[in-house]
Amino acid sequence: MRAYLRCHNNHHTALFPASGKIHCSGTTAMVNSRVLRRRPKMPQHKLKISAIPCFRVMQIRSSTLESHWKPSSLVSTLEGFAERASVLSVRDQILMTLIKLKLNRVLGDLGRQFHVSQSVASKVISFWIDKMEEVLRPLIIWLPKETIKATMPTAFKRFFPNTTCVIDCSESLLQKAKNLDSRGESYSHYYSHNTIKYLVVVAPCGLIMFISSGYGGRASDKFITMNSGILDYLRPGDEVMADRGFLIRDLLFERRVKLVLPAFTRGGSQLTEEQVTAARRIANVRIHVERAIRRLKVYKILSHVIPINMTPKIEKILRICAALANLRGDLICER
Repeated sequence: MRAYLRCHNNHHTALFPASGKIHCSGTTAMVNSRVLRRRPKMPQHKLKISAIPCFRVMQIRSSTLESHWKPSSLVSTLEGFAERASVLSVRDQILMTLIKLKLNRVLGDLGRQFHVSQSVASKVISFWIDKMEEVLRPLIIWLPKETIKATMPTAFKRFFPNTTCVIDCSESLLQKAKNLDSRGESYSHYYSHNTIKYLVVVAPCGLIMFISSGYGGRASDKFITMNSGILDYLRPGDEVMADRGFLIRDLLFERRVKLVLPAFTRGGSQLTEEQVTAARRIANVRIHVERAIRRLKVYKILSHVIPINMTPKIEKILRICAALANLRGDLICER
């Protein structure tokens, strides 16, 4: 664990270093019954895996993504990546992995549900997390500026028409490490708990365009922004919207990128009426990045305490969940 959590004198190291609109036919609330037909005794409510658009044909009409992802079933796409013999069918292996992501069931429970040992369940999930990340990675792309403009909701067009992206950091609780140094390096004072912290970048239309690696909870927003690779995507003239806690104006100024923050008081001064109005407008559109993060947290592997043995896979898990969130359809619906 210590290899993944390092921090010395305010110099944080990433936990896991880096190694068009989207439309779909609808979110999948129920797993295809054929997949579980040979388990008829399982209660019907246990078959529900909300927000995983996996066992249906997904129609992706984005010209930006067509070259990376052809309309197909996620399961049928993943089946071609099966490489090892298993007592489980490929579909059941994929289903087990998705259940782990969505419900964060313990391995022993999953093993009993699928009639395999805990060690087999662990190997299956580890294998398919690697493959899913490889397949789904192209669904997290940085949209061209013309696509961002074409898909920009009215709320942005009226007051922030030059917005390129909205950024925010989120944290997931982490199981305490036995090593005391590792505990301190991942401790978040905001949550009073050990956490993994990551940067989420959302286009105005609600598409997740970037998600960083996981960092220890002590890492600042500025440090993560500086080291996550997000700055490489920004171009002169871009406009980034963030919360007031993002003290990154100097980083963006070097790249001739504008930072849009809500105004905040200094000392005993009060905000002017214009500043209050501007802050309210920013809050009204920034809520969309919070909604995108809530879509991520639908997957309980990120909203529950992350087991310490899952930390080597957290970067891939973040990407998988972000890609699946993108497949859920439009975040902002306008008539």
